Amino acid sequence: MKRLAIAAALVVALASPAQAAESGEEPPQTFYNHTWVCTSPEAYATAVQREAETPRDKFGALKVALLEERLCMLVDEEQLEDMMAPFVQVKETQGEMVKVEFIIEFYRKVEFLHRRITRVFYTGWTDQANLRNYHEWLTGKPQS
Repeated sequence: MKRLAIAAALVVALASPAQAAESGEEPPQTFYNHTWVCTSPEAYATAVQREAETPRDKFGALKVALLEERLCMLVDEEQLEDMMAPFVQVKETQGEMVKVEFIIEFYRKVEFLHRRITRVFYTGWTDQANLRNYHEWLTGKPQS
């Protein structure tokens, strides 16, 4: 019985990208590592400009400053791993900029076997070039 359930799960997982392509749906997307997500397209442009002007050793301060100003957040590999399905959803497009929605799950260990889980919904703007196919990110292989 276990083998049947595992085989069924594999068939669904492997068929999903092909079905999405046939039905015209967008495949699931995620971000590239080190992606700015901002409150507006103008804030994104500001973050990219300030990052270019900031020395490497002061980058952490820039990241904190933009977050405290409530302008932008930087999505890194750790947050990508905690991102939940349906991953990044494009809600609006303005030229090369896209408004996206995504959920990140945060864990805090309370006791030995107990954890407090918090799911945070984010909405923001980023460049279209910062989006990538989720299955390619997960497997490291291009999807056909």
